[in-house]
Amino acid sequence: MKMRAFLRRSHARKLSERRETGAVATLGPVRVARRLLAVVLGFCVSAVVSGAVVHAAEQPLAKVRIGDTVSFAHLGVYVGIQKGIFQKHGIEIERVVMPGGSKVLTTLLSGDIDIAYLAAVSALQAQFQNRPVKIVGASHIMEIYSLLGRNDLKGTITKPADLKDRTVGITAPGSGSWAFANLLARAGSLDANRDIKIVPVGGMMTLISALKSNRVDTVTLWEPGTTMALEEGVGYSVIDLQNPVQHEQFIGSSESLVEVIAAQEDFIAGHRDTLRKFFAAQNEAYAWIHQAPIEEVAQTVAPLVGNPNMEILQKALKRMIPGVPKTALVDEKMYTTTMKRMVDTGLFQSEQPFAKAVDNSVGDAR
Repeated sequence: MKMRAFLRRSHARKLSERRETGAVATLGPVRVARRLLAVVLGFCVSAVVSGAVVHAAEQPLAKVRIGDTVSFAHLGVYVGIQKGIFQKHGIEIERVVMPGGSKVLTTLLSGDIDIAYLAAVSALQAQFQNRPVKIVGASHIMEIYSLLGRNDLKGTITKPADLKDRTVGITAPGSGSWAFANLLARAGSLDANRDIKIVPVGGMMTLISALKSNRVDTVTLWEPGTTMALEEGVGYSVIDLQNPVQHEQFIGSSESLVEVIAAQEDFIAGHRDTLRKFFAAQNEAYAWIHQAPIEEVAQTVAPLVGNPNMEILQKALKRMIPGVPKTALVDEKMYTTTMKRMVDTGLFQSEQPFAKAVDNSVGDAR
């Protein structure tokens, strides 16, 4: 025990002496250098990481003005807006809603919007008029239109030929609904200018009101308007291109390039990076639509279509989702088939070559 006490006192005395001479506090030069380097590197890494986070947070979103008509043919952009997918890719969307594709095209040509969601026929009309417009993506690849008749005419108008001397309500000349009316006239061996009266009415809700008030005999509608009108008993279905059998009967194919995304050539040339981000978001939205429960899709898009009735929206979505493309990239074969049908219908005198009509450089962005 005495020996242990002696050793403890001796150790304490030596330690005290070392403290006085600074021996304990002093590190070798190599160890000092290593510790200083570690501290400096740690500070630099922290500064770089925090700086990158701040820089990313400060990056402004690229603002893109889009124009569309309320339609489930534009589900991709609706989901992209509502789920924050565009913002995730660095895009801020300003949406302008219009009553028909013709108005959307006019607004695009005036420069008041950057990107248009509209019928392929509307975009092609601009090209045939030598306007600097290109199709840059696909929005929907199955026909969307239905022909609804007044309830008191049920049994009287049952096929395209029965439209002779009847009125057909559309949004406006040059729109997709106008093209559908012309398709029906040809299918019924009728002259669209002489045998039927095509009446410009306005947007989806105005068309439903026109049918309900007997202003017109029939109307061309699309979802969710078709399901809304039928569920409310406003009219009855005469022709339904969303029915796969009728789609094949009237279109001759299970697919059709019916709704597209278009932009002016100067915007395409000057905003390539923005367009890549835009279509990366658009394609992510398409993927989400195809994997999400239909109830969630309905809840997501309801605020943008102005109808909170989930039952109606889900019925309409079940009809429309099969036509949502996997990617916005425009299929050349589908385009060529659609273009040929437009010429056969009498909408155009000649075909527009794919390379002239479409800029496919960004449609498959991820």
